[in-house]
Amino acid sequence: MRIAVDLGYGYIKGIAENGERIIFPSVVGSGRDLSHVGLFGANALPEYHVWLKGAEGEARGNFLVGVLAQREARDLSRPFDDDKIDHPSTRALVATAAYLLTRRLEPGSSIHLATGLPFRHYRSQKERFRDNLADLALQVQMNGHGDARTVAFERVTVFPQAAGAFYSCLLDGEGRVRDLGLLQKGGLIGIVDVGYKTTDYVVVDLDDGLALRENMSGTVEAGVSTVWRMVQSDLEGLTGVPINQSELERAFRSGALHFRGRDYPVGEMANQAKKLVARAIMDAVQMSWGDRAHYLRTVYLAGGGALEMQEYLWAMHHRVEMVPDPQYANAAGFLAVAAKVS
Repeated sequence: MRIAVDLGYGYIKGIAENGERIIFPSVVGSGRDLSHVGLFGANALPEYHVWLKGAEGEARGNFLVGVLAQREARDLSRPFDDDKIDHPSTRALVATAAYLLTRRLEPGSSIHLATGLPFRHYRSQKERFRDNLADLALQVQMNGHGDARTVAFERVTVFPQAAGAFYSCLLDGEGRVRDLGLLQKGGLIGIVDVGYKTTDYVVVDLDDGLALRENMSGTVEAGVSTVWRMVQSDLEGLTGVPINQSELERAFRSGALHFRGRDYPVGEMANQAKKLVARAIMDAVQMSWGDRAHYLRTVYLAGGGALEMQEYLWAMHHRVEMVPDPQYANAAGFLAVAAKVS
């Protein structure tokens, strides 16, 4: 069974070859008793409360993950470190995603995990990341009921982000070419993957065996979180008080922050910030590409951030297209790569 997990800084996205899909926020908190949840007519407990044990049954902690962590965690953590491998939240996020994608399989089934790293860190971290995931062996129990399920991987493939998004355009989930016309046209193709913390961009040479042009590929330290920080800074200037992460997220969802009897137009502030961040991303990518950008046949946009900023990104190139299902594009590409190398 092949599964693909895109360990984004904002959201975890996953796809399995049987069609199973998952998405949840990349946030983790320490687990605690939540028996009070629902006492006042609230919705049922949101996902996910995760208990982890080692292969021999030794306790490895319990965690609130995703929406549940956003709502109830007292020590919210998002893995923003450049080195995700050693971040304490990574294990909980990987285990949760793998559990959800394989929960319908027979226990003991062989699992091939495909995942990715930001382009900037791919070369230096890929082997250690692959080895750490290959050595992972955890018993996972979800939401305090049901039998624990073992999460372990027989094979792990690590691929550069953004390049994964390209393969989602070219190949289907079985590794077969889905767009022969794209290959036949040849030339250079650019992919700009706008994520939560960073933006990865790569150029693929269709005339050279799908070779990656490393001198035209890289990472920009800007993404959706840059928009959030700009709005947070503006709100703190207007209100005169620090705005914590949970209140900021609530304001983004509703489009306004209600504070001391006044509504602040977060939606309008966010649109202005998106315009500035999109311009910064385009400037950084175009500076890297220089005059060589004129030789690109098409630039594809991918990632949840591209969806949020698309109206400001169309000016990046004379031909810009959004990849199908952009938020899942890397995960779909990882799955295609896993099928091709199997």
